[in-house]
Amino acid sequence: YLEKPMTVLANNKEAVIIRYFQLADTPQLSVYLNSLSAATRQRFAPHGFDEASIIRLYEHPSAHIGFVACTQAHELIGYAVLQIGHQPHEAERFTSYGVQTDALTDCSFAPSVADKWQSSGIGSAMMPFIINEMKKFGMKRMFLWGGVQATNEKAIHFYRKYQFQQIGMFEYNGANLDMIRMLI
Repeated sequence: YLEKPMTVLANNKEAVIIRYFQLADTPQLSVYLNSLSAATRQRFAPHGFDEASIIRLYEHPSAHIGFVACTQAHELIGYAVLQIGHQPHEAERFTSYGVQTDALTDCSFAPSVADKWQSSGIGSAMMPFIINEMKKFGMKRMFLWGGVQATNEKAIHFYRKYQFQQIGMFEYNGANLDMIRMLI
């Protein structure tokens, strides 16, 4: 079921490889996460940025799936983590909107792109790959993990481009939107 790596061209014409995260990527992922700007780090927080936190997350591969985007020189420039199901507090919030969750066919999605690579087509290259893979896993819906900050218009536009729809709003360090994408 694991898709072979996909090579795409970024907007700057540099070849980028999109593939599954592997535990051997842990040191490089930790460096990547810790090199994100303060603003980007604030928007991406599904797990700790240290190697031990990353290893704990991926110890049980049936619960979390990671994806990376790398240059030909093996620089990690994009990362997304998916959780099968939801965090309990998020499932409660979704239920409060009238959305019944399914721990077997829902997934929670948290993407990031290195600051200097944002707006270069990396996120747009990763999304079809990730959506296709989640369909293979039998996922029917993809929720934004932790929502998206209501002030992050660029991200909201990106998610809408990929057919995410707002299902609710919540307050956590400001207003945030919960969004969902159907995969069937």
